[in-house]
Amino acid sequence: MTSGGLFSEITFLHMDNMMDNRIVEDQNTQQQLGRLVAQRYIYSQSKKLLTLQTLSTVAIPIALSILAAIVQI
Repeated sequence: MTSGGLFSEITFLHMDNMMDNRIVEDQNTQQQLGRLVAQRYIYSQSKKLLTLQTLSTVAIPIALSILAAIVQI
């Protein structure tokens, strides 16, 4: 038997064991749905933080520089 044949057999056996997963059954359990809710909340909070960071590093400095230019005139 060549090493390629052995690799194919090992890969096939590994794939056969992976078919025993329960993803379809487990994906709609209360625990998984709770994790999705938590993920949505964290993502929402992250978007708010990103907006705040963008404002503080881009929009506010631009507004302040325009205000400084106006005050100097």
